[in-house]
Amino acid sequence: PSTLYVQGLSASAPRAVARGARHPAWSPDGRSIAFVRSLPGAEGAHAVYTVSEYGTDERLVVGGDLAPTGLAWTPDGAALVAVGRAAPGGPQGLVVIDLATGARRQLTDGGGGATRDVLPVVSPDGERVAFMRWVDDSASHVYVVPFAGGDEVRVTDRTSSVAGVAWTPDGRSVVFSSDRTGLYRLWAAEPGRAPRRLAVPAQDPGSPTTSPAGVLAYADWRYNTNVWVAPTAAPAEGRAVHASTLWEEEPALSPDGARVAFVSTRGGAPELWAGRVDGGEAVRLTDHGGALHAPRWSPDGRAIAYQARTGDGYDVYVVSAEGGRPRRLTDHPADDVNPRWSRDGRSVLVGSERGGAWAVWQIPVEGGAARRVLDGAFVADEGADGALYSMRPGEAGLYATRPGGEPRRVADVSRSDWHNWAATSVGVFALDRSAGAPRVVRIDPGGPTVVADGLGELTPFRATLSVADDGSALAWGRVDSAENDIVVIEGLGRP
Repeated sequence: PSTLYVQGLSASAPRAVARGARHPAWSPDGRSIAFVRSLPGAEGAHAVYTVSEYGTDERLVVGGDLAPTGLAWTPDGAALVAVGRAAPGGPQGLVVIDLATGARRQLTDGGGGATRDVLPVVSPDGERVAFMRWVDDSASHVYVVPFAGGDEVRVTDRTSSVAGVAWTPDGRSVVFSSDRTGLYRLWAAEPGRAPRRLAVPAQDPGSPTTSPAGVLAYADWRYNTNVWVAPTAAPAEGRAVHASTLWEEEPALSPDGARVAFVSTRGGAPELWAGRVDGGEAVRLTDHGGALHAPRWSPDGRAIAYQARTGDGYDVYVVSAEGGRPRRLTDHPADDVNPRWSRDGRSVLVGSERGGAWAVWQIPVEGGAARRVLDGAFVADEGADGALYSMRPGEAGLYATRPGGEPRRVADVSRSDWHNWAATSVGVFALDRSAGAPRVVRIDPGGPTVVADGLGELTPFRATLSVADDGSALAWGRVDSAENDIVVIEGLGRP
């Protein structure tokens, strides 16, 4: 379990104060720290505790249906803002907990549907709460809501992966970490104005926090992630290919398993690269200069589809596997994401909200009208058996839909692995974490069959599993080293 430490800005050694703690928050008077911890003997239940900065006087403050996804004090110390439900069976969102009475007040409802509100932080004047709202399992926005309740206002102007929210000491701006331009950076924004980047020393800054005295602290993440490949018949022979000291992730094997496409930051921004599995140089295929994800090879191995951010949202592109100018396949105000090819290679299946709700749309590669083919899903792959395999935003479970039939759940794929499965010519493969360490399984009628384990630490938050269409090879993203430091900068704007 995680351990909470306290360290003075001039101290040389951190001091452990609580085990199993998540989302710590200093009380306004600086005498105690609130945090979230799982309740003993109550699976999935979490509670708020407080402890002194010396690790003494730990006490349970409030328990129940809370989530370990954020915690914040009000400036007067009279209340906490947490993530949970005000009443059993109610919506999960931000709740205000009165520390004198224990009463709860629902502040947000998660936006309805499968969205989630997390990481609350109260403004210095106590009148507003900033928070992150997941739009789906890979995209989010930053919002501000009055502490007394009322209309929520979106601060960010495009979807991205947000990794922490804070207020500037003067309360005028929200500071957040985001990969809105491809790499994680710190940004400051106010409602109605475009975010501005904060120039801070870091490779990938996240989890910002500020103090009334004008101190900004954040984590500097330094990950070395690489693409690993192995024959399906001999997963223990896995090895890194086209490695660097930066991010190589989201691998996609060609149908015959001879080549691999992947997303890399070796050239600065994330771009699409490809190379042979057995050696040689990798070649850069794109130059978007922004966020790019989800590469997929065409069935004939001649082209690769992927999603890239253009303006406020994502669109799908297709590029030749040999290089050349990428061709924009979609151009719609709604996000078009998670491209996967039809088995005949004539169209690409994409997830989109272009109809007002999530659905899978079929986009002809050579032009023509888009057609909605599966409601309620946001990623789908066509199986060799003619079924559409799919997952739904915010839900666990892999579904199969046969022509003219209803969706049928066929596997217990976790909601966090919505992108880590593939329908191939030799079966459907998925990442399975039910035994603890991740492993690759084939979805068989009698249940999952383990294909590979011992994969190491997988790249978080990204599509990390690929299986060649002929089943000959596996590829996965792996964290080969990770270092995180805390950086402190003084002199941020004060009131």
